[in-house]
Amino acid sequence: MKTAWKLATIVGVLVINSPADAGFKSGGQVSHSADFTQWQGGAGAVRNSLDAVQYIGCTASWTAATGPSVLCTARDAAGNLFMCQTKNSSVLAQIVASASSDSYYMITASGPNAGSCVSIVIINSSQYEPKK
Repeated sequence: MKTAWKLATIVGVLVINSPADAGFKSGGQVSHSADFTQWQGGAGAVRNSLDAVQYIGCTASWTAATGPSVLCTARDAAGNLFMCQTKNSSVLAQIVASASSDSYYMITASGPNAGSCVSIVIINSSQYEPKK
């Protein structure tokens, strides 16, 4: 019986002292395809990075002259810049409006580092690192 209590005590101490890192984790720093047309990164992870270089995000706006417009920008740790824009797309503007400061972005442009945004995927999920 004493052995069972000792074992239970040891297991209890190990459980109490275990880190609370449960759950699947994904995401990370800004990265891009070799041809610079596809960029991705987690806003929270980028905000928490040790460098002051990286960023990624999209902005939705509207003017009477152009209607809805989406502008996505990113910069990786090496300083490579990316930008794409799409005008007259209320659907993309609604997608961008769903983003938070912890969202994960996957953005594809029609050309390297500039051009039209042809795909914007914004993921809001617990698997991505929140900003601290």
